[in-house]
Amino acid sequence: MAVFRAWHGTPTQRMRPGTRTSWTKFGCWLYPVLLIGLTCLAHWQIHHLLTADDRARTEHSTLLDSGQRQLTDHGFSSLAARKALAHAYGRMDADSGTKQPTIFVSIAAYRDDECKDTLNDMFAKASHPRRIQVGVCQQIRSSDELCWNTTMQRSKQVKIATIPYFAGKGPCYARYVASTLYQGEDFYLQLDSHMRFGEGWDQALIDMVLSSSDQRAVFSHYPHDMAQMSSTAPRTNDVPRMCDAYFDEATGFPFFKTVQQHMQPGDHRPAAFTAAGMLFARADILAEVPFDPELDLVFIGEEILYSARLWTHGWNLYTPDKNICWHHYNRSTRPNVWGDIPGWYERQSVGNARVRYLLDMVPDLPNGQSQASLDYYGMGYKRTLAEYWQYAGLDVKERRTWTREKYCA
Repeated sequence: MAVFRAWHGTPTQRMRPGTRTSWTKFGCWLYPVLLIGLTCLAHWQIHHLLTADDRARTEHSTLLDSGQRQLTDHGFSSLAARKALAHAYGRMDADSGTKQPTIFVSIAAYRDDECKDTLNDMFAKASHPRRIQVGVCQQIRSSDELCWNTTMQRSKQVKIATIPYFAGKGPCYARYVASTLYQGEDFYLQLDSHMRFGEGWDQALIDMVLSSSDQRAVFSHYPHDMAQMSSTAPRTNDVPRMCDAYFDEATGFPFFKTVQQHMQPGDHRPAAFTAAGMLFARADILAEVPFDPELDLVFIGEEILYSARLWTHGWNLYTPDKNICWHHYNRSTRPNVWGDIPGWYERQSVGNARVRYLLDMVPDLPNGQSQASLDYYGMGYKRTLAEYWQYAGLDVKERRTWTREKYCA
């Protein structure tokens, strides 16, 4: 009680204005200081009790939540305005002083320590690196190496969306997030995060589209393995062509196989399929055939679904007429969602059910799926899905294929 009175004065003193003790006056400003100090101490203790991954979980969950609100509008509400702005101002090449067509490069990365090297090589090998803008969705652990940072060369040309690995939803969602970083560039290039490039790859791709005289051309294939970039590598025009298919027993989705064919410049051979790790087209493709964010942990079904959607929306599929990049395929020791994410199989089953419905492999609407969403991310109206199966040489219900006879000859 004596201590209490020393701090606050007696009841009589508190009732009389001007009779407070010096201790009371001292307490008036000391209380807030102590409160702030104790609060800071508590926050410091909580901060250091959390593990590194727990801290990342807290921070990134907040970022992801705000990002989700931003992405609900599919990221393309101002697409026309962005394209108009980009075309109006262009991108001047420092050496030639001429306006160069721009390329938006989309990269999905999952805990990939090769991502940074991929970006460095991509800029180093480009004929006009200033015209390249990159959007990366990196799904990482707090201890993983970042794809890019602000101290690196051309950092202003690289936009990064970061998702903690435990909140990752697989490559389809990552490509969706990366696509929302598009800012009106002329062309769209989709890549994986572990690749290398040939000299002048950017101009070679643009020349392919322009020489085809097809405004709706999509050039895509499985590139050669990175190990084949040595002196014994195939010639520049010995290109893997995706002209064969077989069905995966577990999912029922078609897998694609390549046959190496010698191509001449301007030899634009039709293709039945597209590859997720190398796809190039005019950037209008992003608005016309937007990426589906609801394909949770889908892998095998990603490419056949997007191929069918592109073709039914009126886009024409071709094999590149030369090798412009190489891919690192043997990555069995790298981190992956199967080892990182508990319950991945159940989540993937939901995503695969969505793919089967969109491809008309099953008649019933999957549980919990919105018909409006399925319609928005479904087939186009320029050509029918049945026509695509005939074009590709596939019967997905009977699991029959005659693709090789049509395209490998």
